[in-house]
Formats: sequence, structure tokens, C-alpha cells
Amino acid sequence: MFDLSPAFELLIFLSAIVWGARFGGLGLGMAGGTILCVLVLGGGTHPAPPPVDVMLIIMAVVTAAACLEGGGGGRYMIAVAERVLRRHPHRIALLAPASTYLATALCGTGYVSVALFRVISEVSIQAGIRPERPLSAALIAIQQAILVSPVSAATAALLAVLLPLGISWAEILLITLPATLLGSAAAVAAAAWRRSDLPPAPTMAAPPEAVAPIQPHERRALWAFVATVAEAIAVSACDTLRPQWSAGEQTVRLGVASALQIVMLGGSLFIAWAGRASSEAILETRVFRSGMMGAVSIFGIVWASDTLLLKHHAAVSVWATNLVQAYPYSFAIVLFLAAALLFSQSAAIRSLMPLGLMLGLPPATLVGMATACSGYFLIPTGALAIACASDRTGSTRIGRFLFDHSFLLPGLAATVVSVSAGSVFAWLRWA
Repeated sequence: MFDLSPAFELLIFLSAIVWGARFGGLGLGMAGGTILCVLVLGGGTHPAPPPVDVMLIIMAVVTAAACLEGGGGGRYMIAVAERVLRRHPHRIALLAPASTYLATALCGTGYVSVALFRVISEVSIQAGIRPERPLSAALIAIQQAILVSPVSAATAALLAVLLPLGISWAEILLITLPATLLGSAAAVAAAAWRRSDLPPAPTMAAPPEAVAPIQPHERRALWAFVATVAEAIAVSACDTLRPQWSAGEQTVRLGVASALQIVMLGGSLFIAWAGRASSEAILETRVFRSGMMGAVSIFGIVWASDTLLLKHHAAVSVWATNLVQAYPYSFAIVLFLAAALLFSQSAAIRSLMPLGLMLGLPPATLVGMATACSGYFLIPTGALAIACASDRTGSTRIGRFLFDHSFLLPGLAATVVSVSAGSVFAWLRWA
């Protein structure tokens, strides 16, 4: 065992994150394991409890969303969105982010909207609109919708932190839903300031690819998924829908977290049956792969960060408390940067929201700040940003330098507006 200095531990933590980020979300989880090996096995640090609660919720909701995609419900939803976009090409600037927002909110992952990026680009060209405008707003709408989706890993992480404080799923949605809608509208307005002319690239849109017709079971899968999500929201919002038992002299009611896991996991079989989804099809879905990577990421990186914070609790508390007392909304900036550096909204929420509670920030304030974790767009190296920047005109760009990309201005506008609106809504709700 070695007595590790705090500076060396921080260096190990940051180096492992940078190293693991090269492998994506799964790499962050493995990086967390490496950090724990150094801290616990090498430095004798007492490990914090693993984040089992949020991992179980993520696994349950990801299974339900994967059953939806495996049964074709996601394809049906995207087909409907594509039909709407092609019928109203001159409203693409508004309809594109609305489509990706709704699809992401229902499915819990932005990858379901990748198929729409090509459609948005083609329709924009046909309407004489620079594709950068609707595409950049559409990507930011995805980041905002992640924090609304009842089946996203980010929402599961936020629930795991706030449920013990009596804040339910429905109460969180009452704040985040209008806040992210306003934030997405701000992204649309910011994207509208970009130049409108088409770049001198080929402007003839390619004919749409032939796709298989929608089958009845794909529609049934979507409606089964919607019914499961509605039941989960109702169970979390209404105490009388959760059973209770006598434990000696006390009465114990089924917890919200356990109820969510039961409903989403149990509803998965119903969704798979309605959509005729096989186990192989479910396991091969992009939703399942990305969701389970998110669970592994939280397992490793959150466990490591909790362990590090537990060891230096006193020093961190004094420093961070002074900062938050002087600049209360500096914590929102920390959330934003953490989401960008960790490449994960859920990991940022699960790592830092408990710190916010420890610093004395009211739960209502944290709910209002939750949308600050949409900073995933800041460093556009993820698969979604790369796919979004692949329009044939070249107008939507990643940039030659780190921050000169098409998503920066709409993303910053959306974050500022959604955090401001969420803080106001939370104050009105819990004032």
C-alpha cells in the first residue's frame, strides 16, 4: 500500500478518464475500474458503495426500449416523422428538432433519430434551406430530450438521487419538460441566425431509399411501449398504486425505484410479444448496446468518483461550499462541463448531484439545474455529432478546431434558456 497524495489521485483520475474516453462509454466504465484499482488496492482507500440503484433502473428501462426497437416500434415512429417532414419541407427548421425531440423522449436515446438526419438534409435541400440550420437544432433537441425521457439513463440517474428526498418522476418531468421545450426553441432561434444560402456543393437530393412497408406488429410494439411508460409514470406519481405491507409495528410501502424496475422489466415482455421481437433482435439493437454501455459507464466512473469524494469529503466540502455560496449557479457550469468531459449526461448527474446535496443546495435547485447536463455537444466527437455532420452539402461541420462546430451556438443558447427556465419553474413549484 502507498500513501497517495490528493494531487496524484486527481492526476490518476483525469488521466484514466482521458484514456478511457478513447473507447467511448464502455471505456469510461473500464477507466473507473482502473481508478478504483489504484485508490483501493494501491492506496488502501475505503471504497464507496457501488451505484446499484441507478444501474438496476437503467437496465430495466433499456430492456423495455430495446424491445420497442427490436419489435419495429422505433422504425414505425421514424417513418411517421419522415412522412411529416417530407409533406412540409418549408417548415423543416421547426419540424426537424420537434421530430428528434419526440423520438428521443419516447425511446430514451438519440440514436433512434440517426435515420432522420439524412431525411432532414434532403428535405432542407429541396426547400432551398441550408441543412446546417435544422440539423444543428435537431441534434441539440436530442440532448435536451434525454433529460425528459422517462426511459433514459440520465433520468434514471436523477431519479436515483432525488427519490429518497420525496421527489417523484412526475414532479421532475413537470420541471424538465417545459424547460427543455423552451431550450429547444432557443436552439432553433440561434440556428436561424446562421447564413441561409446553400453551399456550392451538389444540391440535387438523392431519391429516397426503398424501405419495407410498416407492419401491424410494429404499431402494436409502439403502443405497448407507450402504455408501459404511462403505467410507470402513474405508479411513481401515485402512492396508492404501490402496495404496502406490515413489517412488525411499521407499514412499509413499495419504493418508487423498485416499482419502476418491476413495471419496466415486466412490460418488456409485453412489448416484445406485441412487436414479435426475438431475443436476438433485442440484443442487437442500438438502444440495448448504448444503454448497457451507459450502465457500465456509471458502474465504473461513478463508483470511482464517489470513492474519491468520500475520501476527501471534508476538503471538498469546504472549498465547494465557499464557491457555491458566492456563486450559486456555478454548480450548473460544473454539471455542464462534467457532461462534456465524461461524454455522458447520466454519469455527470449521478456523480455530481449527490455533491450538490452535500453542499447544501436545495433539491428544487438541483432539479432546475438538471438540464445543464446537456453539455454532451460541446466536444463534437460522439457518434451522433459525426452522423449529423454528414450532410452532402458540407454545411454542418465538426470544425477544424475544438469549438468551431455547427452545434456550439444553438447548444449554448438551449442550455442557458433551459437552465434558467427550469430554475424558475422549480422555484414556482417548491416556493
